[in-house]
Amino acid sequence: MAPLTRMRAANAQHAPTELHAEYYAQRTSAGLIIGECTEISPDAYGWADTPGLWSAEQVRGWRGVTDTVHKKGSLMYAQLWHTGAMSHPDFFDGALPMSASNVNPKQESVAPSGKKATVTPRPMSKDEIRQTVADFGTAANSLESGRVGIKIGPMNISGPFVANADTLPDMEYVIKKLNDYDLVHLLMMGATTDFTGGPLEHLAGDGMFQHFRPLYNGHLIANVDMTQERGNRLIKTGLADSIAFGRPFIANPDLPERFLTGATLNQISWPWISSLHISEVAKLR
Repeated sequence: MAPLTRMRAANAQHAPTELHAEYYAQRTSAGLIIGECTEISPDAYGWADTPGLWSAEQVRGWRGVTDTVHKKGSLMYAQLWHTGAMSHPDFFDGALPMSASNVNPKQESVAPSGKKATVTPRPMSKDEIRQTVADFGTAANSLESGRVGIKIGPMNISGPFVANADTLPDMEYVIKKLNDYDLVHLLMMGATTDFTGGPLEHLAGDGMFQHFRPLYNGHLIANVDMTQERGNRLIKTGLADSIAFGRPFIANPDLPERFLTGATLNQISWPWISSLHISEVAKLR
């Protein structure tokens, strides 16, 4: 099960609750669950009603979730986040969020009062960079070697950071470099950007995996717009070792059983969300 931001930590502590445990327990037939966005520190926070992993209360909340998942025979990874420039001043009493540079990504931030345009962030100082590295380490405290995976969306960038042919060698270098680390997997997102008519058109469809799979020697998990047929094809042709399903798991907690029996899949229907306040959506869910 791919990471899916569900916005259910609607409490002042940003802690997982029994609702999280119930949600993930319903989907333990996935075998491996990669959790929702989980910020590593208050400075990293930047998506409304998402859980963190920096306080004792949050750790207790996640322990309740993972204990439930383990009892049902499944495994679970935390997806550690620093939202950077995607955050918003609303999370920091009007102060600017910090990021790698002072470039506005020109995207939408999911603030407590709804979606808002991102702003120009302030660049981190060297001390803040060191602290952020330490915060990632604290959030992953006692993590054993061989249990670290990385999620990457190569070339899926728009706005000021739009991908182009000149940035492709940089991403190739990064993915090759990951072979030097003891990673348990690399979760790679397929194309979410429309490359039609441009120099990166070959990355559309299965092209992302065709291009980057030869560069990575470890276990590759393919994600984005996956169907049972496509997943089987990617595995059979060697372009992926595992398949991560995202949105289909929202409407189909028993997704593997439905694949096995050929049952019809429920479709996600959420046009009503746009008319509701984010906190109201969280309560309804």
